[in-house]
Amino acid sequence: MERNYVYPASDRIWHWIHAISITMLVLTAIPIHFPSLRFVDLKIAVNIHTFFGLLVAFDFILYLINMFFYGSIKNYLPRSGDGKQAIMMAKYYLWGIFRGEEEPFHPKPGRRLNALQKPAYFVVMFIMVPLQIFTGLLIWKAAEAESLINSLGGLRTISTIHIANAYLFAAYLLFHIYLGTTGKTFWYFFKVMITGYADE
Repeated sequence: MERNYVYPASDRIWHWIHAISITMLVLTAIPIHFPSLRFVDLKIAVNIHTFFGLLVAFDFILYLINMFFYGSIKNYLPRSGDGKQAIMMAKYYLWGIFRGEEEPFHPKPGRRLNALQKPAYFVVMFIMVPLQIFTGLLIWKAAEAESLINSLGGLRTISTIHIANAYLFAAYLLFHIYLGTTGKTFWYFFKVMITGYADE
């Protein structure tokens, strides 16, 4: 069985920093927005939330640099055969996975995402993440950004967008973790993202 070095160290480090940060942002959002479920002091929750929010913003900048200057962007670009592969992956996710069928796509260097993952990850990384960072920064610096906030519909509008997007992130996180357990073994995909090596 051939093993491919699919995820270099920079990508793996970025992934786990991002994963931990998003998880902490979701968890700290609970005591901030739901007083009845407050398991930590509000001020502490806000400080932790702010720290990991800034970490995500910094991490995202590094992600973009790596993507555009070191060629990772090619993983998101459409290829010939993506339409056929998308149908195969849809069938696999809908029922093949529950019947123990082998996954029809195996990641390789320069081709890490299947035809369904490409648009999904594109929406997350180029729409949801920038939107969450932007609205989060506006909320964090509401006084300094008052004129900009007002031009965008006010703080309540910005907060509503931020919270709605956070719900989408929470759903994405749960689904992402679930798919991470659907490899050849329960821990296979987690090991791939730790070691960088995937089986052919």
